[in-house]
Amino acid sequence: PVVTPAPTVVTPAPTVVTPAPPVVTPAPPVVTPAPTVVTPAPTVVTSKATSIKLPIFYTSSGELTVSQKTALKSLVSKSGKKATFVIIGAAGKLPGISDSAVKALATKRGETAKAYLVKLGASKSNITIQVKITNQGIVPKTKILANYLTS
Repeated sequence: PVVTPAPTVVTPAPTVVTPAPPVVTPAPPVVTPAPTVVTPAPTVVTSKATSIKLPIFYTSSGELTVSQKTALKSLVSKSGKKATFVIIGAAGKLPGISDSAVKALATKRGETAKAYLVKLGASKSNITIQVKITNQGIVPKTKILANYLTS
């Protein structure tokens, strides 16, 4: 008898496929741009001054003439209503007139100019008055200084 060996059946082992782990790509970082800070250039403010000598008052008068009013209008137009003003009211000594009367006239001239500046829009608190008495023979000239800011 011939013995035939039984066929060997080889069953291949099952193939176990392990899936590769998923590739996780990290999200790109969120970059928030820094806020842009715009600093304005500093404003340079400078002080300027201008002055006028009012046309001469009539002798013994404290009233403003048309030409004096025009000069004051021009000064306020140039310096602005917010300027500070210094009025130097002047009057001259005359024979037979007391120093107190001359000082009173110089003060009146200063006050008259101040009142007109206020009428033009200048602030009373920004106006100061000084008094100047000139010697006989020197023509008194009321002077007004204006200091103002510019940028």
